Order: sequence, then structure tokens, then C-alpha cells
Amino acid sequence: MLDKLGFRKLHEVGITGKGVKVVVADTGVYSSHPMLYGKVKGEVSFVPDEPVTDLCGHGTSVASIIACLAPDADIYSVKVLDKDGHGYLGWILHAYDYSISIGADVMNMSLGSPINCCVSSIAMAHYRAVSYGVIPVYAVGNYGAGRVSCPAMVWGSVSVGSSNLDGDPASFSSCGAGCLGDPKPLCMEYGGGDDYCILTAWSPESVLFRSETVCIRGTSQATPIFSSIVALTVQMMRDKEGVKPNNNDIVSWAYQSTGTRVRCGGAGVVDAYRYVITAKSVGVGTWFLARFLEGLRSLITNKDVLKSILMFTPAPWYIKAIIYSHIVGGGGGHS
Repeated sequence: MLDKLGFRKLHEVGITGKGVKVVVADTGVYSSHPMLYGKVKGEVSFVPDEPVTDLCGHGTSVASIIACLAPDADIYSVKVLDKDGHGYLGWILHAYDYSISIGADVMNMSLGSPINCCVSSIAMAHYRAVSYGVIPVYAVGNYGAGRVSCPAMVWGSVSVGSSNLDGDPASFSSCGAGCLGDPKPLCMEYGGGDDYCILTAWSPESVLFRSETVCIRGTSQATPIFSSIVALTVQMMRDKEGVKPNNNDIVSWAYQSTGTRVRCGGAGVVDAYRYVITAKSVGVGTWFLARFLEGLRSLITNKDVLKSILMFTPAPWYIKAIIYSHIVGGGGGHS
């Protein structure tokens, strides 16, 4: 993975995720694992009657991928799923608030449900987190073609699928239209496919099976690969350009770096080195122009004026709700 997706070349020039805060919202993390020792800077559990450690194994698998690909990133474990990998909406919503409270840069959510959440508390939580500079990265789901999981379906979000070794989508990797028809997933990574699995850490305290490693496949494993790319990009932009990318930048650069479209219309497999180079080539001038336009938008989108405009706009109420929440609450990130 280090060589196949260009991570090693980035590490060799000091782009390792240093100073970047990455939240892993999952089943918790077994932080004493050799692959994770010293990498986890904070742990919290929102699952009643369960400790912060990982009693499932899934969160440890996800976190170990980030620890390998963005080795100097600070990982924060937020437990929102129980030992069986199940969770409630209220638990998951806490992850957004926690990410905002610690000033997280990236939030990895390798979780989802086949429910529709286009207009919901989780969609609003997503837009609020984005407005505070958090970049949520979601697994698109393992439901196959035609079904996209929540919250990956939320409009404008970063969603990740898993590919086979030849770069084609794995048969289990979900794909379809997002809430406003945008293609999902945004991109793919080598998280295990029909023809291979990837070796990750596992929790020896898991109630499913006790092991320190596992060969596994799924969009849950593809997602932390792209989260790692985002973390490296955040570090590069801060160190080299003095600015921080936001959610919209991450989406735009995914298409620019691959130049391809695959099943369902999303970008193909994203190479870490090419992605970071693409982000760097945007340049400070272009970046500040985009931020200037966002600032101009904030000046002219007074909430009361916007409400009046939407009131007389011939569109369904739920579309109006999404537009309002995105413009007012889902703008650019904070530096």
C-alpha cells in the first residue's frame, strides 16, 4: 500500500500527517496494540456501559490503517458502536460534537446504515461539522450497486468505495446517487476487493474473535486510506501554503487527481502522491480566490433574506432545507 498508492514518496519528504487530528468514530480502539501504541492521543466512549477500548475489533482495524499511512497524525478514538458493531443515532451524533470540540481536521466514519438520511439530524450534524473545518470521510457501504449508506449519501460529502486490484469497483462496494443526485462514492481505494484482502490490526479483546491481526476487506478499510490522504494533504497545505483545505476542496481535488469516472460516475482509485501534488498545484492564489468567493457568499446570504428567497422558490421543502443548511451552515472550513 505504501508504494502502490505513493505514500512512501510522501513520507520520504516529511509529509506524514504531523500535527493533524484524525477522529476515528467506530467501535473504539485497542490503543495498546503494537501498531497503535503512542498513536492514540484521546479516547472517549459514548456507548453506555462499555469502556473506551475496542471489544469488537473493527475500530482497531480502521485506526491501524491510518497509523500506517499517516504515521505522525494524532488519532482520537470516539466509540459510537458497541461490541457487536451496532450503534444508535444519538451515539453517532456525539462524534460530530466531539470532533468540533477538539478542533479535529478529519473524522473517519467507517460505518453506515441503508436508511435515507438526506434531511435528518445526522445531515445537519455533518454540515455543522464542515462549517467548523472538520472534514468527515464516510464509507459508502457494502450493499452493492444501487444502494448508498447513510451518512455517505449526504450531499457534498466525502464518500469512499473499495476496488479490486485492477481498479474496478468491488462487487460489494455500494454505488448510486446521493441526496441531490451526486455520484457516490466520490472515489475508491484498495480496501480489499473480490480478489484480495488487506492485513490490519485487530483487538485481542474482541468478543467476535481474539487476534492481533486480520485479513479483511470492505469499504470500511478503504475509507481510512482516503482519510490518511486527506490528513497528509492538510499537513502539506498548512506547512507549505499556510492554509487549510476544506470539505469542498477535498471533493474537487479527488476528480482532478484521477481524471477518470467509473461505475456510478465517481472518481476512480486515488493515488496519494498524485492527490497531494494536485492540491499543491492549486496554489495559494487560487485557494484564496475560492475563500474570497465563499466570504462574499456569506455576506450576501443573510439568513432572513435567504429564507424569503427560498419561500418563493418552486422546490420541495426538503430540497430547500438542504440548500439552506448548506449555504448557511456548511460553508468553508476554519484555518
